[in-house]
Formats: sequence, structure tokens, C-alpha cells
Amino acid sequence: MLYYVFERVQGASGVLQEFGLVSVDKNDEHCLLIRGTDLKSARYVASTKTGPSSVSSAPWEGHAAQAMISSVTRQDNIPNGTIVPCTIADGEIMADTVPVSFDDPLAWDGHPAVSANGAWLVFASNRAGSFNSTDLWYARRNADGTYSTPRPLYGANTYCDEISPSFLPQKEMTLMFSSAGHSSFGGYDAFAAELQQVADSLVVRSVANLGSPINSSYDDIFPAMSTNGVDMYIASNRPDGRDQQRRDFDVFVAFQQMSGDMPLARLTGRVVNSQTQQPVADAEVVARESASRHIYSTARTDTNGQYTLSVPVSTPVQVTAQSDTLFYDSYTVVVPETAKNETVERTEPIALSRSFVLRVNFPTSEWGNPYGTTLDSNGMETDRAWQTELDELAENVTSAASTVRKIVLVGHTDDVDTDESNLVLGSQRVNFVIDKLVERGVPRTILEGRSEGEIKLLERRKGESIETWRKRCRRVELMKVSS
Repeated sequence: MLYYVFERVQGASGVLQEFGLVSVDKNDEHCLLIRGTDLKSARYVASTKTGPSSVSSAPWEGHAAQAMISSVTRQDNIPNGTIVPCTIADGEIMADTVPVSFDDPLAWDGHPAVSANGAWLVFASNRAGSFNSTDLWYARRNADGTYSTPRPLYGANTYCDEISPSFLPQKEMTLMFSSAGHSSFGGYDAFAAELQQVADSLVVRSVANLGSPINSSYDDIFPAMSTNGVDMYIASNRPDGRDQQRRDFDVFVAFQQMSGDMPLARLTGRVVNSQTQQPVADAEVVARESASRHIYSTARTDTNGQYTLSVPVSTPVQVTAQSDTLFYDSYTVVVPETAKNETVERTEPIALSRSFVLRVNFPTSEWGNPYGTTLDSNGMETDRAWQTELDELAENVTSAASTVRKIVLVGHTDDVDTDESNLVLGSQRVNFVIDKLVERGVPRTILEGRSEGEIKLLERRKGESIETWRKRCRRVELMKVSS
């Protein structure tokens, strides 16, 4: 069994600022550690991985690599932040003194990322034409080794900073980057953009938050997947057990590990229909690692709605149940270490319903730019990205395509503004959700959108603040209509 570990990288988490770790060879052994006092003047240190969560600055004996790096050159004695090719050998980084062909001496260009086929270069820049401060730009490599005139990577850029791009080694047209905009958990978050080549241009098809634990409420920058396609690196200034006053960046890694003798327990429980309280037979129940979404085990319920799963102890596990005619529900559990090799029974059943309330956290009067995380039934922010919620919802709907004739989505707003404008706003939010479900493979033909606006406001609870009440009211309700 595989499971994920998320921890600091030894050798890249000292008292200095460590801003990123980037692999530079196919064997996933040699890398560059970005270290310095600030991001724009940080230096590269040739390093060697001694394991998924440790690096050493020992020399690269007998090994050489080519890379693109950020550099500060001087033109007419004026510092110029630019991008240069370099060679790394025996621990030394020998940078070319000639910048790339599109260099702008009046702008800062940095954080270069080269696609696996070498055809595209994406970088961060504050050159003229950027939305605000720093945006992502791209250029195509010509046959003679020069680059085309850079263009902004529209769709990835916002009026906040976009920095530190990197291509996913296994998926040529997937670009990771960090942004203070989009649907952020707070500060800079890491995102993945699906790209498409149209003629000689790059077009952004979608942008998704990489979720927890990669992202946090702190700054998370320089997302980079190792060449083995398993280990994900991120630099963050989150405390995570350290002094809360400490704000230097360290490099973290999420990596898979074989369980080997990892202690396991058997987890049993029941799935019922929330309306009838009758057992739900043949429901799919899945145990996942909470952070990475890696599946530990799956089961289907018997005629009594019973399931049994194999799960690790002392580890947060998310258990999700779903049925063709009902929506899904889930809970998170940590089985105590004392239950190793034992059976643990969950007495509270998983209750599935024909209806589902989706609380994407839309700001008042907005419909197309939700906050990063969803709300729970009490109007409180969860740690679940709205993209993850829609992923699970789309999976549930598509798995029931043969038995569900229609999904009805109804948009509800709070009491701010007029009845007429709220009817429009409710419809806009429903259409936003429908578009995102279609992007995830749900046939548009089975999705029917409606708006109730503020007609069916929820009852305000005793002692509940007006802002929390309004958050609860802003929701999209879904109903499955079977064939």
C-alpha cells in the first residue's frame, strides 16, 4: 500500500530563505536549490537529492546539466534582471553572459520554465503590458535557438502577482505556478494551468488550485514536480511546528511511501438513506488519504448497508460513500494506534440524500470569482477547495449517468440587493457551477439550472451573526431525478 508524507526537506529548511527546489536531470538526482535573502536576488545552489526529503550541496562529480536560470547582469552599469542559459558541472554553475534574445533591460525577467520538448519558455516578468506588477509571459523557441517576442499568458494572469512557473514533466501542456490571485487560500497559492497550443500561441484552458497540503493560508511558491512524477516540492513560510514569529521560506515535499509494515486497522460502518433511514445496498465506499486523495481501500455495501475498509492508524483518512440514485457524503477519521490489526466500528452511519447543498463561497453580489474554500452547513469556512468539491460532485454524477435522467440545480442568494437582481445573481451562480461540472465531464444535457434568488432565505439562527446567516443563504441546491 502507498501513502503520502508531507514534510520539510532537510538541507533546504535552514535559517536562511530557501525559495524552491528544481530537478535538472532525468534521474531525479541533481537539482538546484534557490536560496537568498529575497526572491529577486536569490542565488542557485547545485544540490544532490539524498532522498525525497533531503538534499546535500556536495559537488556533482562527473555529472553536467543544462538549465535556464534567473540572473542579474549589468548593461551600461545598470543591473538587469534577466534569464540566461547555464551549465552545471562539478557543483559549479557557469552562467552565460548573454541574456536570452528577448531581454528587456528596463524590466525584471525571471523564474524561467522550459517545456519538456524545449519548444516553450514561460517566465515571470514586470515588463510593459503586465496587468499589475509581475505576470507570466511566454515565448516560443525558434529553430536557430532564439525566442519569439514574448506574450502575456492570458488566463493565468490576474491583477495580483504571478510567479515561479514550472512545467509538469509528465504532461507537456500542464504548467504549475504561484499566484496571489485566483482562488487563493491566503497569500500566494500554487495552481495548475492546462495549456493548449493554438497556431503559435499558448492558450490557458483552465486554472485549478492545487489544494491542501501543498497550499496553506501562508505563502506557497515555486511548485515543482520531480522528474519521477511522484514527489511534489513547494516552498512555504508556514510555521508548521516552528516559532509562529518565524517567517522564512523552507522547502517542503509531498512524496509517496510504501506502507511496508504500516499499522492497519479494519474500519466498519453503515450507509443509510437520510430520508428513510433504510440501508443503502451496493453503495461505493472509498477510504482516501485526506491531503493527497490517494486511495487506501474501497468497498461496496451489502444488503444491510454495511462496509469494511482497511485503513492506516494514526493518519487522517477521508471516507466517502456514494450511490447512483443518491449524492455522496463523507467524514474524516483518525483510527488510534491502539487499534492496530483490530476492527473499529463507526456507530454514526453515512447518510446519503437525493438532494445536495453546494456552498461555493461566493462573495456578496459576485458569481464568477469564489473564495478558495467551501463553506459548511453552519456557514463556516472549510479546508476543502471548491474545485475539489466539484471534482467529487462530478464523479458522483457521471458514475450515475445510466440511472439519473436529470440534475436540477437551484441558485439561492442572501437578502442583499433587490429581488430582481438576486434572481439574476442566483442564475449566474448556477451557470458558473454548471460550466465547471461540464469541464469535468458531466453532460450539459442532464443539467437544468434555475434561480430562486432570495425567495427561500434560510431561517436565521438564534445568536447567529448576519454575515454568517448570509453566507449560509448563498448556496446552490441540487436534486437528482432518476429515469
